[in-house]
Amino acid sequence: MKTKTTFFSVDNQYSIFGSRLLALLMVAIVVSCSDDDVAKDSEFIDQVAQGKIKGADFEAGTYSRAEEADNQTNLYFSIRDKGAVYDNPCGFHGFDGSGEIRFTVPNQTGLYKLGAESDENRKVSLYHSGSNSTTSVSSGSIQITSISEQTISGKIAVTLDEDNTINGNFNAAFCKP
Repeated sequence: MKTKTTFFSVDNQYSIFGSRLLALLMVAIVVSCSDDDVAKDSEFIDQVAQGKIKGADFEAGTYSRAEEADNQTNLYFSIRDKGAVYDNPCGFHGFDGSGEIRFTVPNQTGLYKLGAESDENRKVSLYHSGSNSTTSVSSGSIQITSISEQTISGKIAVTLDEDNTINGNFNAAFCKP
């Protein structure tokens, strides 16, 4: 009488199934506990900051500016459309008929979230000259990447809807009194 040797018994079948199920559950827990908002808000596109303000095309220009505010603890930014042309980006300028992005962040490099997740319920204002109106956006992030004596560089990724969205890099003249 021949004996049949089995390497896959009923007990082993449940053991293998249980191990696979446990591994799948562990993967599901890790994925579900990840912070999707941080990844989404920090997805900066490596391009000149551009997008739409009230449906009109916007692209950051060279006459953007930043200045110290609140006893030098914050930086106030005015990122102007590429159509804006001035003799001096640090001089006083009203709206010149082009779009503009305005925001305030701490006077240091770092990643700053917008909205309720930020320390100060931080928002970005998108100015549209055609309608002479400003739209507040509180979803996204701003990252200040470098601060020198003359220039401040950073990244912005903000979205309200398909007609109000900006993403990319910016440079601003550091205007001091």
